[in-house]
Amino acid sequence: DLREHFWQQSASNLPWTCVRDGEGARSSYITLYNVQTLPTFYLINRDNEIALRDNQITDLDKEIEKLLKK
Repeated sequence: DLREHFWQQSASNLPWTCVRDGEGARSSYITLYNVQTLPTFYLINRDNEIALRDNQITDLDKEIEKLLKK
């Protein structure tokens, strides 16, 4: 969200880490991480690697559980 204060208020109550890039859709990270929708999310494994991205996940709880078992 381009409105930083609004984003901070919205993200502060979420139980996961949220990051924001003030450049929004003009960010260089869009290309680097092949972001196709905003907002987007990734599941990160214990080796700090992207395990899955939002469009690969149908059951979030199940996928998190699988990653925690590894």
